[in-house]
Amino acid sequence: MPVIFVTVEQSLGDLSRLQKGERVLIHAAAGGVGFVAIQYAQFVGAVVFATAGAYITSSRDGAKFKEEMRQMLKDDGAEGVDVVLNSLSHDDYIPRSLALLSKGGRFMEIGKRGIWSVEQMREARPDVLYATVAIDVMMETEPWRYNAYLKRLLERVEVGGLTPINLHIFEGLEQGVAALQFLQRAQNIGKVVIQEQSRMLCRQLQQNPYLLSGGTGALGVAATSEVASSCFVFFSERSKWIRLATCCFCC
Repeated sequence: MPVIFVTVEQSLGDLSRLQKGERVLIHAAAGGVGFVAIQYAQFVGAVVFATAGAYITSSRDGAKFKEEMRQMLKDDGAEGVDVVLNSLSHDDYIPRSLALLSKGGRFMEIGKRGIWSVEQMREARPDVLYATVAIDVMMETEPWRYNAYLKRLLERVEVGGLTPINLHIFEGLEQGVAALQFLQRAQNIGKVVIQEQSRMLCRQLQQNPYLLSGGTGALGVAATSEVASSCFVFFSERSKWIRLATCCFCC
């Protein structure tokens, strides 16, 4: 949930500043980001339009999507949406979505392939606020900023603004192909997870390990040497193995 939440919080919160009563178009709403984005929009009181496979309106057929969206907006008494949260680039979904965006609207791009440059957007719609969101880059270059978003996540959960994401769990790495085929058929609502049991020696010994950050330093060695017959997992920048008590692992 953390990366998904930060994506939505930055896109719909800090950048587009989605407000109560505004209309937002959320693409691929059945996925993890879409699931949280709908919760965020409902939390602030926005009106949601969404694509998800063949449900709500299509995320696969661009022409059908445009036709159905036009009709839904007409039924809602609106000329367009105020915000687009986009992750689709096939079948002209970007220009089709732009055609539904009201003047002065906000277009938030979270996709990676086939996305538009700032120059392309400026040429097509100079009135639109356009931003590409890449949380993986933020985590690497601005970790302090990412951590600040995580604090917001806790606050949002505490006030009931978020609920857990649906998970489709496949047990074992041997189920990897089945999990990918499941994704290809677009049968999931939420995240698809491949769950593999830990192969750590501590689990084999039926012991609960102690996690120690920086455990390979002098303080860590001194602390763990006082605890006998225990299992430790060390997180350290130094890739060295130190065997203490029953077993240990360095990550």
